[in-house]
Amino acid sequence: MQIPEKEIALREQANRLLPELYFTSLDVSIVEEIGKEISGTGMDNNIIGRYTTLYPGGGPQTTRIVVLGLAANTHGNANGLGIADFTTTGMLDAFSFEQTYPNSLTSTATASVKIPMVLASDRLAIQAAIKTCNILDKHDVRLVRGKKHP
Repeated sequence: MQIPEKEIALREQANRLLPELYFTSLDVSIVEEIGKEISGTGMDNNIIGRYTTLYPGGGPQTTRIVVLGLAANTHGNANGLGIADFTTTGMLDAFSFEQTYPNSLTSTATASVKIPMVLASDRLAIQAAIKTCNILDKHDVRLVRGKKHP
């Protein structure tokens, strides 16, 4: 078997093994922690369903994304925060421009480092996401919360 044929088979296997959420749409996704050791863009775009460029796709359609914190091992690199709609002051305090910007400049994906609306606490950030997802009955919100990376 030649390399091109092997690559096709490996790509198919990789696609089968990708983790996924079993929802096609969500009102709010809460990401407890992002970081470079979790994904190149801080959170797994294939799971969250939002990307920093126009080329990839997949995952659920999500109205609002909340990022609550930054993994300690990422040393302030908050690449991917720009995917979110809301975050917290604690997350922003952990953000390092010096650690974050080089990744974005190298990849040319500048949207990944934009700063979303910042609220004082996890609770306020989550409430803002629910309020702005524009569903009539807030008791029917389709919400998922991702656990912190081990």
